[in-house]
Amino acid sequence: MFPVRSTLRQARQFSSTSRSLSVLDYFKFFKKKTPSNTPQPKQTAQVIEEVKNNQDKITSEAEIEIIGKKNPRYYDEEVIAENLKGFSEKYWIQGQSIKQGDVSELLASIFNQHKVTPDDKPIDNLYLRFAIFKAVQERFGVFIPDSKFTFLDSYAQFESTLQNLLDPALKTTKKNEFQPDAVDFNLEEFKGTNVHITKHVFKSEKEKKYAELLEKAKLEEEKSLENYKSSNSTSSV
Repeated sequence: MFPVRSTLRQARQFSSTSRSLSVLDYFKFFKKKTPSNTPQPKQTAQVIEEVKNNQDKITSEAEIEIIGKKNPRYYDEEVIAENLKGFSEKYWIQGQSIKQGDVSELLASIFNQHKVTPDDKPIDNLYLRFAIFKAVQERFGVFIPDSKFTFLDSYAQFESTLQNLLDPALKTTKKNEFQPDAVDFNLEEFKGTNVHITKHVFKSEKEKKYAELLEKAKLEEEKSLENYKSSNSTSSV
């Protein structure tokens, strides 16, 4: 028998692989689309023309505060009371008229209330020391800077600080009418800390001092030139 060759054509199957996505495709998929109501850029001439046409429609209800004119919000008691709407503030440090001679007795009572013996032993409990620190300010009606808290660790330190704060000779003020809101710092209170206080010098004072030094330098220069000329003339003779 002779072998029979098949005449049927075999069809090749079409196959394809999916394209792998990259990291950039991920960002393209989640890219925010520009909304249709986004303002589009305009020509400068067009913007100027729109402002001219609509300038009569612009209304402003905000009141402009004029510098130099007194504002009743700051000095009129009725206006202030109306704006506060019943709000009141209570200061935790009230002014007290305590003399230096009463410091030891009152301070000892505060220490006894906190169950601490009024002696020279340091208070290691920071929570207890802070409670005494606050109670002392409330009872004596004086403000003690937070920077002093580190040093106030015993009865003796508290007593010494209060004696200085209540000393009538040290109760001097440096306020003046030109700087009513100025804050006066005592340099002694910040000794041993990382706080440095320098005196503020106004620009006008700097310019005045600079002009004085410049004038002095010019006079010294002229004087030195005259001395040089006179010495040369003497040597030539």
